[in-house]
Amino acid sequence: MLTYDNFDKKVGEGLKRLRNEKRLTLRQVGEIFGINNSTIARWESGENSISAKLLFKYLEFYGLTYEDFLSSLE
Repeated sequence: MLTYDNFDKKVGEGLKRLRNEKRLTLRQVGEIFGINNSTIARWESGENSISAKLLFKYLEFYGLTYEDFLSSLE
């Protein structure tokens, strides 16, 4: 279940799943978006929050809507 307390962790797990499904490394995603791969790793672990703006950019890259992404987290 997606809650306020586990939101960052669930979003991170979803981002990691999407990256792995595309068989991309952290470094490759970092190069695509111009972001340090350690920052992406912290998002994927739920240690840090991804901004809404970047999340939408990622989801566009992966061909998902925000609604579809959220429903995949539950």
